Amino acid sequence: MIDQAVAELTPLVGVRAGCAAVGEAQARWYRRHRQSPPPPTPERTPTPQPRALSEVERTQLRRVLNSS
Repeated sequence: MIDQAVAELTPLVGVRAGCAAVGEAQARWYRRHRQSPPPPTPERTPTPQPRALSEVERTQLRRVLNSS
């Protein structure tokens, strides 16, 4: 309903005034009505934690924890 009101007001008074008249944030209206596709997001490569235990340390820890 708000989108329709802003769309009707835009040719008459512009997007900024139309959004102000119905109480819609201008940035939100533009985000929801953008025509271009969103920019591609780069693939994230997992990086190990610098303080993580090494495989040898993990094996030793498991051995100690599983012992009686």
